[in-house]
Formats: sequence, C-alpha cells, structure tokens
Amino acid sequence: RGNALFLAPGLALAWWLAPRRAAAASAGVAAGAGRGRRLAHLAALAVAALVVVAPHFALRAAAFGDPLHDENWKNLAWKLHGYPDWSYLDRVPYAGPGELLREEAGAVLAAWGAELARFAGAGLAQLLGTWLHVLAFAAGAAGALAGRRRREAGWLLAAAGLFVAGIALVFFTWGRLLLVVLPVAAALTSAPWAALAPGLAARLPGPLADPARRLRLVRLALAAAALLLVAVLGAKSLFFRLPAFVARHPVREVAAARELAAASPPGTVLAGTSPFLGRYLDRRYVDLPDAFGPETAAPARYYRRLARLVATEGIDFLVIGRLDLRDRPPALLGAEPPVPWLAPAGGDERVRIWRVVPERLPPAAS
Repeated sequence: RGNALFLAPGLALAWWLAPRRAAAASAGVAAGAGRGRRLAHLAALAVAALVVVAPHFALRAAAFGDPLHDENWKNLAWKLHGYPDWSYLDRVPYAGPGELLREEAGAVLAAWGAELARFAGAGLAQLLGTWLHVLAFAAGAAGALAGRRRREAGWLLAAAGLFVAGIALVFFTWGRLLLVVLPVAAALTSAPWAALAPGLAARLPGPLADPARRLRLVRLALAAAALLLVAVLGAKSLFFRLPAFVARHPVREVAAARELAAASPPGTVLAGTSPFLGRYLDRRYVDLPDAFGPETAAPARYYRRLARLVATEGIDFLVIGRLDLRDRPPALLGAEPPVPWLAPAGGDERVRIWRVVPERLPPAAS
C-alpha cells in the first residue's frame, strides 16, 4: 500500500543512528571499510526495493501510460471535504497535490492535529484492543526504555510514531492502515518483563523468604497478566466487535443484490447505495454517489445527476439500503417511485429495489 512510504523515515533513522565505530571495531574492520560497508548495505537496500516495486511500476505504465501515475493525494482531499461520501473522489476539484496543498495548507495542518488527537483519545485503544492493553503497552515500553536495550526500544517507538504521524497527516488513522504497528506494540509490551522479573521478585512484599519462590510467583503473575490481556481481547472481539461489524455490514443489501443478479440476464447492470457491493456479485455494479451540497436540500438536483449517471452507465436496477442511504433522498426507500423513470421491483422499508425505465429518463440524461 501507499502508506508503506511512511516506513521510510524510521528505516532512514535506523541507518543513520546505527552504531558505527563500535560495530566496525567489534567486527575487526577499519573505520573507512565500515563506512563503505554501510553504503553498500544502503545501495543493496535500494536495489532490492526497486526490484520489488518494478512490477508495480510496470502495471501503472500499462494501465495509465505513466509508471509514476498516482492519485493517492485525492485521499487527502476526501479526508478534508468528502468524508464519508466516496463519490467525492470522482469530483475532486484540485488539479493535483500541489494545488491542494497551496489552497488548503491550513486545513491540512488543522486536520492533522485533530486526527492525532482522535488517535490518542480513542484510536490507540481501538488499535491495541482496549485501554487495558494501552496501559500494558505503556508499562512495557517504559521498562524497555529503562533496560539494557533502550536504544533499540527508542528506535521502535520513534519509527512507529513517525509512521502514525505520517498516516494522520494524509488520511485517517484507521486500524487497517496501522497493522504494521501491532508487532512493534506487541514486542515493546512483552519484551522487558523477562529481564525485569528478578528485580520485581526482590521487591515483592510478604513473608516469602526463598528468592526462587518469589521469582516463580512473579513469573506466574506475569503469565496470568498475559492470559488476561488475551482473554479481554477475545471477549471484546466475540461480544462487541463482531456483532458491531455485522450490524454495520449491508447483509440485507448483499442478499437482495445477489437474488436480483441471479434472476437477471447476463449483462444486467446493478447500482446501489452500499459501496463495494460488486465484490459479492457476478454482474457489473456501480456505486451510487451520495447527495452533495445543495442536493441535500433540493432532491430534484440529485435526481437529475442520478439520471445522467444511470443513462451513462446503462444501469438497469437500483438497490437502495437504509444502512448506507446517508444524505441521499429518503424517498428512495419509499413505496412509491420518487421519479417517473423508476418502477418498483421488490424490497421493503429497509432495502428497496427499483427497475430503471429507460424510455422515461429525462432527455438531458439520455
């Protein structure tokens, strides 16, 4: 993914801060030879990276005529002005990232600060599991920074922080974009406790005089704490996250679209309010745009734009769901056709199916 770009600062930091003279001396290598080896390693990394991404550049050249073609900058415009309407990506008013940054520099910085605050207030706990896991991470990171390998722990924290800050600058810190942070968090949470256990055992209050029994008790407590963290995470996933995912997932819309696709001839084009529904179908599927700006107060404007889209894309049926209706006219879920060029084709108040009547489309649309 494009967000891998924000791993580069951490890798560059690791290369720059890596011990040089000490590493060269321990390996029996002269300082000049050690510098040459470091540069050779950097060159090897660059060559390996080019080999890995070369097929991607070839695909871009084949699809867009330019190996460097990239429209990820539109995600930043969508973050500022389009969320949660995915159709905004089709009408971004900026010519390129330069124009966007010139005109929206203040908004970009304000959104960056707001996203970092949101991540600190809620996103971090969602990413790691719960606030209990955040506390465990903080305790483990503090122990690692105080331990013998504080340099490595500090780099891991800095690299992860730079990555999160980069994502927050250009987009939202959604968990699926931050999965690379989880191994770092897990390592920092768990790594220092084996080294800290003897010290904790020595400070353990109580009547136990045998140091070995004290150490076993501390290790048992640490193992119990680890099992508790796993159990809490499992309970959250089973009883909260999975039901919430099902509640937010367009299950009824998927079922209605599949049934409609199975009953329609090949070549039928479906459209709907739920994005990405096409992955469940063997028919072409078009995401319907959300209402935008004046269209939210004047549905007729939205219907005119919708009619043009229907005519252009050759859409045969609309699958309208309450779950993803958003700012579109509520009449699309009604029992009566909201416009003359739509005819009822099934459904209920939660999912409504409309058949397009091409001959009734307004002349401007066709």
